[in-house]
Amino acid sequence: MIKKMKLIVFAASIVLCLSALVFGQERFGAIEGTVKDSTGAVVPNATVRIQGDAFDRTVVSDSEGFFRVQQVPPGTNYTVTIAAGNFKPFVQNNVIVQLGQSTPIDSSMSTTVEAVVEVTTDDGIATIDATTSKIQTNLDARTLETLPKGNNFTTALKAAAPVREEMTAGGFQIDGASGSENSFVVDGQDVTNFRSGSLNMNNNIPFQLIQELQIKSNGYEAEFGGATGGVINVVTKRGSDAFHGDIGDMDTTSFASLAAGNVAATSSMAKLIGEDVFPNVVHEGEHESIYIGVIGRSLLVVVFDQRSTLSLVKIRSKRGSFEVAAILDEAVAESAAFHASEHSFFGEITDDDIDSLFS
Repeated sequence: MIKKMKLIVFAASIVLCLSALVFGQERFGAIEGTVKDSTGAVVPNATVRIQGDAFDRTVVSDSEGFFRVQQVPPGTNYTVTIAAGNFKPFVQNNVIVQLGQSTPIDSSMSTTVEAVVEVTTDDGIATIDATTSKIQTNLDARTLETLPKGNNFTTALKAAAPVREEMTAGGFQIDGASGSENSFVVDGQDVTNFRSGSLNMNNNIPFQLIQELQIKSNGYEAEFGGATGGVINVVTKRGSDAFHGDIGDMDTTSFASLAAGNVAATSSMAKLIGEDVFPNVVHEGEHESIYIGVIGRSLLVVVFDQRSTLSLVKIRSKRGSFEVAAILDEAVAESAAFHASEHSFFGEITDDDIDSLFS
């Protein structure tokens, strides 16, 4: 019994060690710098705040004026604000954080308090990380927006200088190494096929989901030691409270009208066989498919390809429909309360006011 328990404990420790390696994969960048005044002297105990999409973190510089914020998601629109004592606040906008790199912040604090020192870079030019010797190419969100968009993220790999497509094997050579020698990492998880060394199609995620694409060709960290060629590291986009998306050249007005007409037609068919309505409408194509769900007086439309199954789409849509219905009910209630309010601008208009416009 004791031997069996020891074996179980040993096996559990191996699993935990392997899981630590999995979560150790690179998924973030960093922001660092030394806070100084106008004479070049360091400023200790300065408050440094980093703000971005769904990210807000505050640190304090040490006795040498140095600060470092780690595990910062890759992005192109961070704001760094530094405040200390009687110094004028320092603000730097459009700070770029790249995957696996540390972005330096050069701040100079002034003792005058007339205004805030604000540094703005319209183009958001990436800085050079002088603390590392690894050779890698980072394609951030702004760079990816300028590239021709394919169906998946591997269509952007050829934009990196060390990458060349293998015409016969279907992989990608990095600095001359064959495609089977590469490693593929998505959000910190190694997704390389352990038999062929290539990337499975189900892990070749859509181009529109990519936040940053990184190609390591030499000098990369020990955590990527399984690769003898290159390392393709992918970070997907994160959610926020701002609307964003990519629908290409789709005519959304026509699409919405056709979807509504489709549901209306199928509802008429449902009544012919004694049903009130068909709650779901599905159109399956060779490459793309459409799922339409009826939520009250609204429609939930999901467009998916062969990498997703209809059953998975139905499960996810059913879960999301409850949240959407709650949001719509709340919006309708707020709208009704607004129009019924005595403080509404339109609620104060009388019939005499309208008649006076035509007198």
